[in-house]
Amino acid sequence: MQRYERERVKKLNDLIAIIKIFSLFLIVVALISYMPLEMNTSTLTISILAVFYFFFFVLVKIWEIYSNKKDINTSLTKSHYLYLLFTIVFLTTIVYFTGAHESRFKDLYLLAIIVYSLRHGKKIGITTSLLSTLGVLFNDFVLNMHLSRNIYLESDIVLIGIFFMAGWIIGSMVETEMGFRKTLTALANRDGLTGLYNHRYFQERLEREINKAEEKNSKLALIMLDIDHFKFYNDANGHHRGDMILKQIGKLLMHYTRATDIPARYGGDEFAIIMPETNANSAQKVAERIRSNLEKFPFTGIENTLKRKLTVSIGIGIYPDNAKDKDSLIRAADEALYKAKYISRNKVELYFSVLDNLKKDLNQSDQKVIETAKTLISIINAKDRYTYGHSERVAAYVQLIADQLQLSDKDKRILKYAAYLHDIGKIEIDEGLLNKKSPLTLEEWEIMKKHPIWGADIIKSVQSLRCIVPFILYHHEYYDGGGYPFGLKGDQIPLGARILSVADSFDAMTTNRPYKAVAKTYEGAIDELQRCSGSQFDPMVVEAFLKVLKQKKSIGGLLTTCS
Repeated sequence: MQRYERERVKKLNDLIAIIKIFSLFLIVVALISYMPLEMNTSTLTISILAVFYFFFFVLVKIWEIYSNKKDINTSLTKSHYLYLLFTIVFLTTIVYFTGAHESRFKDLYLLAIIVYSLRHGKKIGITTSLLSTLGVLFNDFVLNMHLSRNIYLESDIVLIGIFFMAGWIIGSMVETEMGFRKTLTALANRDGLTGLYNHRYFQERLEREINKAEEKNSKLALIMLDIDHFKFYNDANGHHRGDMILKQIGKLLMHYTRATDIPARYGGDEFAIIMPETNANSAQKVAERIRSNLEKFPFTGIENTLKRKLTVSIGIGIYPDNAKDKDSLIRAADEALYKAKYISRNKVELYFSVLDNLKKDLNQSDQKVIETAKTLISIINAKDRYTYGHSERVAAYVQLIADQLQLSDKDKRILKYAAYLHDIGKIEIDEGLLNKKSPLTLEEWEIMKKHPIWGADIIKSVQSLRCIVPFILYHHEYYDGGGYPFGLKGDQIPLGARILSVADSFDAMTTNRPYKAVAKTYEGAIDELQRCSGSQFDPMVVEAFLKVLKQKKSIGGLLTTCS
């Protein structure tokens, strides 16, 4: 839509430029026609050139001012009226110089009326006609008061009538076209159900707002909002009621957001809010106000919901803190939203990435590699939808175990990096294999078992991260030697890899996977850790993790501690 609009404005500007150039040509012709004949050739040539370049300079400046406009603008400012007044005074002077009431160049006013009507619409078109009329009458009466009879007055009155007709007709056509265009633009940009901006406009507007934020060196917040258990509500109350809920939420978002915010329907039961010139703290306040008010709102049919109320989960991403472009900002807000839904729902989460913190500790060349790693992890998340957010959760569990074991701050930081990057080798595995629902064949399993080696090879290229290579390489080794890729056992496996193994396995057990019908419960995962202690897992690490688990009653409680 923006591309077509720019093309339309460009064509209009080209048309107006042609009219201005033609006006320049007529003015030059008029001035040459009325040059004094007694001037010698050289003086005449110099005078013509001087007049030509003077008026060329003036008109080009006016042309530049209006050609830089991005759109037709019917709202008038003082500068618009000043330019208009200057134009009419200038044309009145030309008419006087070329014969005043006898001038054959009074039609120049008509070109000015056409230009201003095309540019600004009916109001300024009629205003230009009125000022042009005053210019004509000024030359007819004020400058020629000694005349007993003006034989040109009748034709001037006809010309004045043409002025007003041109200003009114052209201006009305322009405003009618603008009205239709605004209506069509609204239909193209708005979601038919909620009245919010639609997904297509959201993408275009976010791109523009990011460019503005970059120019102003300011921050931009993006909120992603999802209705909790909306499918359950639809099933219980019917899709018609579900549509009513979406429509109500659309109105509430417009009410609870600020005048500068841009709310949109992202798709389905998911909404987005673009917040220009907004930092993380301000965005969290707005998001929390939205969450709280929606939780309290008496939606129809909430008596049939799980908690007898309708709630939303919200994720926030900040540009340029969490992202360098539109796509990465959407991804950051979406990952924060996923974390909010996974932890407990009815929650606001600000995006956080271990890798972003890691970049502070690295040199410039390694920071570029980290950006590449973030991209690779995003690709993995996109390929394997069942483990989306897996690395963030494993990093959280690792932090809890490291705290319980009282490891040093340096070891905790290194473990965090390893947890975040432990599955980076899956970038080499086909998407179909990652999401296969049936059991893996022996050949497929051998491919899957290579991802620790591939991950270690990728991380070796980052000088500052070589310390985590053993943790990535050995995080699938078993304490009794039955793991892969090398069958290490006991203390042959680095402590960091043993900790990572417990955290990784706990998340795998409590997350839905393609090859199992349903994830284990919190209690079931604890039983599995105890059963495999001493065989698959290091008993010391399991004991430390179980102590943490006993203090919490849910996975959400665990992750909230680490947020």
